[in-house]
Amino acid sequence: MTSPSKRSLPPNPFSRQPIKDRKQLAGRAAELKTIRYYLNLTAAGQSPHLALIGQRGVGKTSLLNGAQSLAIDAKILPLRLDMNEKKASSPGRFWHD
Repeated sequence: MTSPSKRSLPPNPFSRQPIKDRKQLAGRAAELKTIRYYLNLTAAGQSPHLALIGQRGVGKTSLLNGAQSLAIDAKILPLRLDMNEKKASSPGRFWHD
């Protein structure tokens, strides 16, 4: 019998990269439904706000990719901004970049 420390595990079929296709977002139907609701409000001329907040690695970027897909379906132009001020060399460059 092989000791637990020497057993090899099967390869992980998942990557640590954000999911690009919203159909591959498992267990996120409720979040996508909420996002679709707010996008429909936007398409109707209202201006709601929605924030995705969570710890690193929980799937915020994957959910944003799904939201982008929903926006395109609703004929809304998606615009993504990186609000990390540390990536800019100065406050003026932050708003320019």
